[in-house]
Amino acid sequence: MDIDWSDPDPSISKLAWIVQLPRQLDFPGDHWPAQFHYAGPFHDDKGRAETPFPWERLTGEPLIVECAGD
Repeated sequence: MDIDWSDPDPSISKLAWIVQLPRQLDFPGDHWPAQFHYAGPFHDDKGRAETPFPWERLTGEPLIVECAGD
C-alpha cells in the first residue's frame, strides 16, 4: 500500500473509527463522522486491584477525580 503521508486523508478509515473512550468522557456535541464509534474501555476487572471509594461522602455536587499515572 502506497500512502502519501503529506495527505492524511488516505490513511483515515472510511469504514470505522473505534475509540476506547466512553462517550461520557468526551466533549459534548456531534462533531464526529458517522464511522466514529465509542467502544471502550477495553478491559475487565480481573486485572485491577479493588479500590475502596467513600460513596457515603457524595453530596450531589460536581466531583473531580484525579487519576495517578503508572
